[in-house]
Amino acid sequence: MAGTRRILAVPFARNADGGTYCENFLVSAVITVLVIRFYLEATGYPQIGGGGLHIAHMLWGGLLMLLSMIMLIALLGRSILHIASIAGGIGFGLFIDELGKFITTDNNYLFQPTIALLYILFMLLFVWFRSLQRRARFGSDEYLANAVDLIKEAVLNDLDEAEKERAVFYLDRVDAGNPVAAALRAVLTQAQPRANPRQSLPMRIAARARRFYFGIVEQRWFPTALVVVFALDALASLVTLAVRLTDDPQFGFRSPNFGLADLGDSAGSLLSAVLTCVGILALRRSRAAGDKWFKRSILVSIFLTQVFAFYNIQLYAVISLIADVLLLVALDYMIAQDAKRTEAAPTVSTLQPVPA
Repeated sequence: MAGTRRILAVPFARNADGGTYCENFLVSAVITVLVIRFYLEATGYPQIGGGGLHIAHMLWGGLLMLLSMIMLIALLGRSILHIASIAGGIGFGLFIDELGKFITTDNNYLFQPTIALLYILFMLLFVWFRSLQRRARFGSDEYLANAVDLIKEAVLNDLDEAEKERAVFYLDRVDAGNPVAAALRAVLTQAQPRANPRQSLPMRIAARARRFYFGIVEQRWFPTALVVVFALDALASLVTLAVRLTDDPQFGFRSPNFGLADLGDSAGSLLSAVLTCVGILALRRSRAAGDKWFKRSILVSIFLTQVFAFYNIQLYAVISLIADVLLLVALDYMIAQDAKRTEAAPTVSTLQPVPA
Protein backbone atom coordinates (compact mmCIF):
# COMPACT_ATOMS: atom_id res chain seq x y z
CA MET A 1 0.00 0.00 0.00
CA ALA A 2 2.83 2.36 0.88
CA GLY A 3 4.48 1.53 -2.46
CA THR A 4 1.28 2.42 -4.31
CA ARG A 5 1.13 5.78 -2.54
CA ARG A 6 4.74 6.50 -3.51
CA ILE A 7 3.97 5.73 -7.16
CA LEU A 8 0.90 7.95 -7.17
CA ALA A 9 2.89 10.75 -5.52
CA VAL A 10 5.49 10.84 -8.31
CA PRO A 11 5.07 14.08 -10.33
CA PHE A 12 4.70 13.71 -14.07
CA ALA A 13 6.65 16.00 -16.39
CA ARG A 14 5.44 16.63 -19.93
CA ASN A 15 7.73 15.85 -22.81
CA ALA A 16 8.35 18.96 -24.90
CA ASP A 17 8.36 16.74 -27.99
CA GLY A 18 5.34 14.75 -26.87
CA GLY A 19 3.23 16.26 -29.63
CA THR A 20 5.64 14.94 -32.27
CA TYR A 21 5.56 11.42 -30.85
CA CYS A 22 1.76 11.48 -30.55
CA GLU A 23 1.61 12.69 -34.15
CA ASN A 24 3.89 9.82 -35.24
CA PHE A 25 1.60 7.38 -33.45
CA LEU A 26 -1.63 8.75 -34.92
CA VAL A 27 -0.38 9.15 -38.50
CA SER A 28 1.12 5.64 -38.46
CA ALA A 29 -2.15 4.17 -37.16
CA VAL A 30 -4.30 5.97 -39.76
CA ILE A 31 -2.01 5.02 -42.65
CA THR A 32 -1.96 1.40 -41.46
CA VAL A 33 -5.77 1.17 -41.42
CA LEU A 34 -6.02 2.74 -44.88
CA VAL A 35 -3.35 0.44 -46.35
CA ILE A 36 -5.01 -2.66 -44.87
CA ARG A 37 -8.49 -1.71 -46.06
CA PHE A 38 -7.41 -0.80 -49.58
CA TYR A 39 -5.21 -3.90 -49.85
CA LEU A 40 -7.98 -6.23 -48.71
CA GLU A 41 -10.43 -4.56 -51.08
CA ALA A 42 -8.03 -4.95 -54.00
CA THR A 43 -7.20 -8.60 -53.24
CA GLY A 44 -10.71 -9.80 -52.40
CA TYR A 45 -10.15 -10.24 -48.66
CA PRO A 46 -7.81 -13.28 -48.70
CA GLN A 47 -7.52 -15.55 -45.67
CA ILE A 48 -4.03 -15.78 -44.16
CA GLY A 49 -3.47 -19.29 -42.88
CA GLY A 50 -4.46 -22.76 -43.95
CA GLY A 51 -7.28 -25.18 -43.20
CA GLY A 52 -9.29 -23.97 -40.24
CA LEU A 53 -6.67 -21.41 -39.21
CA HIS A 54 -6.99 -17.66 -39.70
CA ILE A 55 -4.25 -15.40 -38.39
CA ALA A 56 -6.02 -12.12 -37.64
CA HIS A 57 -3.87 -9.06 -38.23
CA MET A 58 -4.81 -7.74 -34.78
CA LEU A 59 -2.35 -10.34 -33.42
CA TRP A 60 0.47 -8.71 -35.36
CA GLY A 61 -0.77 -5.38 -34.02
CA GLY A 62 -0.55 -6.63 -30.45
CA LEU A 63 2.96 -7.92 -31.13
CA LEU A 64 4.09 -4.53 -32.47
CA MET A 65 2.54 -2.68 -29.52
CA LEU A 66 4.31 -5.09 -27.15
CA LEU A 67 7.57 -4.49 -29.01
CA SER A 68 7.16 -0.72 -28.76
CA MET A 69 6.51 -0.94 -25.00
CA ILE A 70 9.60 -3.11 -24.48
CA MET A 71 11.67 -0.59 -26.46
CA LEU A 72 10.43 2.27 -24.25
CA ILE A 73 11.10 0.31 -21.05
CA ALA A 74 14.45 -1.25 -21.92
CA LEU A 75 16.21 1.29 -24.17
CA LEU A 76 17.30 4.92 -23.86
CA GLY A 77 17.55 7.67 -26.44
CA ARG A 78 15.25 10.02 -28.29
CA SER A 79 15.60 8.02 -31.51
CA ILE A 80 14.00 5.09 -29.67
CA LEU A 81 10.98 7.28 -28.88
CA HIS A 82 10.52 8.01 -32.59
CA ILE A 83 10.82 4.34 -33.55
CA ALA A 84 8.56 3.16 -30.72
CA SER A 85 5.87 5.76 -31.48
CA ILE A 86 5.76 4.68 -35.13
CA ALA A 87 5.84 0.95 -34.30
CA GLY A 88 3.14 1.46 -31.66
CA GLY A 89 0.99 3.40 -34.14
CA ILE A 90 1.29 0.67 -36.76
CA GLY A 91 0.43 -1.93 -34.12
CA PHE A 92 -2.58 0.05 -32.94
CA GLY A 93 -3.76 0.43 -36.54
CA LEU A 94 -3.50 -3.34 -37.11
CA PHE A 95 -5.35 -3.94 -33.85
CA ILE A 96 -8.17 -1.42 -34.13
CA ASP A 97 -8.86 -2.27 -37.78
CA GLU A 98 -10.54 -5.47 -36.50
CA LEU A 99 -13.07 -3.42 -34.50
CA GLY A 100 -16.04 -4.67 -36.54
CA LYS A 101 -15.41 -8.25 -35.43
CA PHE A 102 -15.72 -7.36 -31.76
CA ILE A 103 -18.85 -5.23 -31.81
CA THR A 104 -20.96 -7.69 -33.82
CA THR A 105 -22.34 -11.09 -32.83
CA ASP A 106 -21.26 -12.67 -36.13
CA ASN A 107 -17.65 -11.30 -36.09
CA ASN A 108 -18.40 -9.15 -39.13
CA TYR A 109 -15.20 -7.37 -40.22
CA LEU A 110 -17.19 -5.51 -42.91
CA PHE A 111 -19.81 -4.16 -40.48
CA GLN A 112 -20.77 -0.86 -42.16
CA PRO A 113 -20.52 1.52 -39.16
CA THR A 114 -16.96 0.33 -38.42
CA ILE A 115 -15.26 2.89 -40.69
CA ALA A 116 -17.28 5.73 -39.17
CA LEU A 117 -16.43 4.51 -35.65
CA LEU A 118 -12.74 4.35 -36.54
CA TYR A 119 -12.93 7.88 -37.89
CA ILE A 120 -14.56 9.10 -34.66
CA LEU A 121 -11.88 7.33 -32.60
CA PHE A 122 -9.04 8.89 -34.58
CA MET A 123 -10.66 12.32 -34.35
CA LEU A 124 -10.96 11.98 -30.56
CA LEU A 125 -7.30 10.96 -30.35
CA PHE A 126 -6.35 13.93 -32.52
CA VAL A 127 -8.28 16.37 -30.29
CA TRP A 128 -6.78 14.79 -27.16
CA PHE A 129 -3.23 15.00 -28.49
CA ARG A 130 -3.72 18.62 -29.54
CA SER A 131 -5.12 19.48 -26.10
CA LEU A 132 -1.97 18.01 -24.50
CA GLN A 133 0.15 20.31 -26.70
CA ARG A 134 -1.90 23.43 -25.97
CA ARG A 135 -1.91 23.22 -22.18
CA ALA A 136 -0.38 25.99 -20.08
CA ARG A 137 3.34 26.58 -20.51
CA PHE A 138 5.81 24.33 -18.76
CA GLY A 139 6.94 24.86 -15.19
CA SER A 140 10.54 25.15 -14.03
CA ASP A 141 10.81 21.46 -13.12
CA GLU A 142 9.43 20.42 -16.51
CA TYR A 143 11.96 22.58 -18.36
CA LEU A 144 14.70 21.03 -16.24
CA ALA A 145 13.45 17.47 -16.92
CA ASN A 146 13.40 18.12 -20.68
CA ALA A 147 16.91 19.57 -20.54
CA VAL A 148 18.10 16.40 -18.79
CA ASP A 149 16.41 14.32 -21.47
CA LEU A 150 18.28 16.22 -24.19
CA ILE A 151 21.63 16.05 -22.39
CA LYS A 152 21.34 12.25 -22.32
CA GLU A 153 22.01 12.44 -26.04
CA ALA A 154 25.50 13.79 -25.25
CA VAL A 155 26.24 10.57 -23.34
CA LEU A 156 24.96 8.55 -26.29
CA ASN A 157 27.14 10.60 -28.68
CA ASP A 158 24.01 11.73 -30.48
CA LEU A 159 23.68 15.36 -29.37
CA ASP A 160 23.57 17.76 -32.32
CA GLU A 161 23.77 21.56 -32.45
CA ALA A 162 20.00 22.04 -32.57
CA GLU A 163 19.45 19.82 -29.53
CA LYS A 164 22.20 21.63 -27.60
CA GLU A 165 20.56 24.99 -28.33
CA ARG A 166 17.20 23.64 -27.14
CA ALA A 167 18.75 22.31 -23.94
CA VAL A 168 20.23 25.76 -23.22
CA PHE A 169 16.82 27.31 -23.98
CA TYR A 170 15.17 25.01 -21.42
CA LEU A 171 17.84 25.69 -18.78
CA ASP A 172 17.36 29.44 -19.22
CA ARG A 173 13.78 28.93 -18.02
CA VAL A 174 14.67 27.00 -14.88
CA ASP A 175 14.45 28.89 -11.58
CA ALA A 176 17.62 30.84 -10.87
CA GLY A 177 19.91 29.23 -8.34
CA ASN A 178 18.86 25.66 -9.10
CA PRO A 179 22.04 23.61 -8.48
CA VAL A 180 21.08 20.86 -10.94
CA ALA A 181 20.62 23.42 -13.73
CA ALA A 182 24.05 24.90 -12.95
CA ALA A 183 25.66 21.46 -13.17
CA LEU A 184 23.91 20.74 -16.46
CA ARG A 185 25.17 24.02 -17.91
CA ALA A 186 28.70 22.91 -17.11
CA VAL A 187 28.08 19.61 -18.89
CA LEU A 188 26.70 21.39 -21.95
CA THR A 189 29.68 23.75 -22.06
CA GLN A 190 32.05 20.81 -22.38
CA ALA A 191 29.84 18.70 -24.67
CA GLN A 192 30.96 18.57 -28.29
CA PRO A 193 27.84 18.22 -30.45
CA ARG A 194 27.99 16.41 -33.75
CA ALA A 195 27.14 18.20 -36.97
CA ASN A 196 23.43 18.46 -37.63
CA PRO A 197 22.54 15.18 -39.35
CA ARG A 198 21.15 14.99 -42.83
CA GLN A 199 17.38 14.54 -42.79
CA SER A 200 15.91 11.24 -43.92
CA LEU A 201 14.28 10.99 -47.34
CA PRO A 202 10.69 11.05 -45.98
CA MET A 203 11.51 14.16 -43.92
CA ARG A 204 13.02 15.91 -46.96
CA ILE A 205 10.00 15.01 -49.09
CA ALA A 206 7.63 16.29 -46.38
CA ALA A 207 9.62 19.54 -46.03
CA ARG A 208 9.56 20.16 -49.79
CA ALA A 209 5.83 19.42 -49.96
CA ARG A 210 5.24 21.83 -47.07
CA ARG A 211 7.26 24.59 -48.74
CA PHE A 212 5.48 24.00 -52.05
CA TYR A 213 2.03 24.12 -50.46
CA PHE A 214 2.63 27.24 -48.38
CA GLY A 215 4.27 28.83 -51.42
CA ILE A 216 0.92 28.47 -53.18
CA VAL A 217 -0.96 29.76 -50.13
CA GLU A 218 1.18 32.92 -50.13
CA GLN A 219 0.32 33.78 -53.74
CA ARG A 220 -1.75 36.96 -54.12
CA TRP A 221 -4.51 35.16 -56.00
CA PHE A 222 -4.94 32.39 -53.39
CA PRO A 223 -7.35 34.18 -50.97
CA THR A 224 -9.71 34.98 -53.84
CA ALA A 225 -9.50 31.42 -55.15
CA LEU A 226 -10.22 30.15 -51.63
CA VAL A 227 -13.39 32.21 -51.40
CA VAL A 228 -14.51 30.86 -54.78
CA VAL A 229 -13.88 27.28 -53.61
CA PHE A 230 -15.91 27.80 -50.44
CA ALA A 231 -18.74 29.49 -52.36
CA LEU A 232 -18.91 26.67 -54.93
CA ASP A 233 -18.82 24.04 -52.17
CA ALA A 234 -21.66 25.73 -50.30
CA LEU A 235 -23.68 26.00 -53.51
CA ALA A 236 -23.04 22.34 -54.33
CA SER A 237 -24.13 21.29 -50.83
CA LEU A 238 -27.38 23.24 -51.08
CA VAL A 239 -28.13 21.92 -54.57
CA THR A 240 -27.38 18.33 -53.49
CA LEU A 241 -29.69 18.67 -50.52
CA ALA A 242 -32.46 20.14 -52.67
CA VAL A 243 -32.12 17.34 -55.23
CA ARG A 244 -32.16 14.72 -52.49
CA LEU A 245 -35.40 16.14 -51.13
CA THR A 246 -37.20 16.66 -54.42
CA ASP A 247 -36.20 13.25 -55.83
CA ASP A 248 -37.64 11.40 -52.84
CA PRO A 249 -41.35 10.80 -53.47
CA GLN A 250 -41.87 9.86 -49.84
CA PHE A 251 -40.35 13.05 -48.47
CA GLY A 252 -42.52 15.23 -46.29
CA PHE A 253 -41.61 17.86 -43.73
CA ARG A 254 -43.57 15.99 -41.08
CA SER A 255 -42.12 12.61 -42.06
CA PRO A 256 -38.93 13.29 -44.06
CA ASN A 257 -38.11 9.58 -44.58
CA PHE A 258 -34.45 10.22 -43.67
CA GLY A 259 -32.23 7.65 -42.02
CA LEU A 260 -29.85 8.74 -39.29
CA ALA A 261 -26.85 8.73 -41.65
CA ASP A 262 -28.67 10.78 -44.31
CA LEU A 263 -29.99 13.17 -41.70
CA GLY A 264 -26.56 13.70 -40.15
CA ASP A 265 -24.90 14.15 -43.54
CA SER A 266 -27.54 16.64 -44.68
CA ALA A 267 -27.50 18.58 -41.40
CA GLY A 268 -23.70 18.84 -41.44
CA SER A 269 -23.61 19.93 -45.08
CA LEU A 270 -26.33 22.52 -44.49
CA LEU A 271 -24.59 23.93 -41.41
CA SER A 272 -21.27 24.15 -43.27
CA ALA A 273 -22.96 25.94 -46.15
CA VAL A 274 -24.61 28.43 -43.80
CA LEU A 275 -21.30 29.17 -42.06
CA THR A 276 -19.65 29.66 -45.44
CA CYS A 277 -22.34 32.17 -46.44
CA VAL A 278 -21.77 34.04 -43.15
CA GLY A 279 -18.04 34.04 -43.93
CA ILE A 280 -18.61 35.51 -47.39
CA LEU A 281 -20.69 38.30 -45.86
CA ALA A 282 -18.05 38.87 -43.16
CA LEU A 283 -15.43 39.48 -45.87
CA ARG A 284 -16.91 42.96 -46.32
CA ARG A 285 -15.67 43.71 -42.79
CA SER A 286 -12.24 42.08 -43.09
CA ARG A 287 -10.58 39.08 -44.65
CA ALA A 288 -9.58 37.80 -41.21
CA ALA A 289 -13.23 37.74 -40.09
CA GLY A 290 -14.25 35.82 -43.20
CA ASP A 291 -11.41 33.32 -42.77
CA LYS A 292 -12.54 32.55 -39.21
CA TRP A 293 -16.07 31.72 -40.42
CA PHE A 294 -14.63 29.59 -43.23
CA LYS A 295 -12.57 27.73 -40.62
CA ARG A 296 -15.72 27.05 -38.58
CA SER A 297 -17.34 25.68 -41.73
CA ILE A 298 -14.41 23.32 -42.35
CA LEU A 299 -14.40 22.15 -38.72
CA VAL A 300 -18.10 21.28 -38.94
CA SER A 301 -17.36 19.32 -42.10
CA ILE A 302 -14.46 17.42 -40.49
CA PHE A 303 -16.08 16.67 -37.14
CA LEU A 304 -19.69 16.15 -38.25
CA THR A 305 -20.27 15.70 -41.97
CA GLN A 306 -17.29 13.41 -42.51
CA VAL A 307 -18.49 11.02 -39.81
CA PHE A 308 -21.60 10.22 -41.84
CA ALA A 309 -19.67 10.34 -45.10
CA PHE A 310 -17.43 7.53 -43.83
CA TYR A 311 -20.56 5.63 -42.85
CA ASN A 312 -22.23 6.07 -46.24
CA ILE A 313 -19.38 5.78 -48.72
CA GLN A 314 -16.73 4.17 -46.49
CA LEU A 315 -13.09 4.84 -47.41
CA TYR A 316 -13.95 6.89 -50.48
CA ALA A 317 -14.65 9.70 -48.01
CA VAL A 318 -10.87 9.96 -47.52
CA ILE A 319 -10.71 12.10 -50.67
CA SER A 320 -13.04 14.77 -49.31
CA LEU A 321 -11.35 14.57 -45.89
CA ILE A 322 -7.94 15.29 -47.45
CA ALA A 323 -9.45 18.30 -49.23
CA ASP A 324 -10.93 19.56 -45.94
CA VAL A 325 -7.61 19.14 -44.11
CA LEU A 326 -5.69 21.02 -46.83
CA LEU A 327 -8.20 23.87 -46.66
CA LEU A 328 -7.97 23.93 -42.86
CA VAL A 329 -4.16 24.08 -42.95
CA ALA A 330 -4.31 26.94 -45.47
CA LEU A 331 -6.82 28.85 -43.35
CA ASP A 332 -4.77 28.38 -40.16
CA TYR A 333 -1.70 29.66 -41.98
CA MET A 334 -3.52 32.70 -43.39
CA ILE A 335 -5.09 33.53 -40.00
CA ALA A 336 -1.66 33.28 -38.33
CA GLN A 337 -0.09 35.54 -40.99
CA ASP A 338 -2.88 38.11 -40.55
CA ALA A 339 -2.31 38.05 -36.77
CA LYS A 340 1.43 38.65 -37.26
CA ARG A 341 0.79 41.57 -39.60
CA THR A 342 -1.67 43.06 -37.11
CA GLU A 343 0.84 42.78 -34.26
CA ALA A 344 3.62 44.27 -36.39
CA ALA A 345 1.54 47.19 -37.64
CA PRO A 346 2.61 50.48 -36.00
CA THR A 347 0.02 52.14 -33.79
CA VAL A 348 -0.53 55.90 -33.91
CA SER A 349 -1.37 57.61 -30.66
CA THR A 350 -4.52 59.76 -30.72
CA LEU A 351 -2.72 62.30 -28.51
CA GLN A 352 -0.04 63.06 -31.11
CA PRO A 353 -0.45 64.64 -34.53
CA VAL A 354 -0.13 62.31 -37.51
CA PRO A 355 2.92 63.30 -39.58
CA ALA A 356 2.14 64.66 -43.03
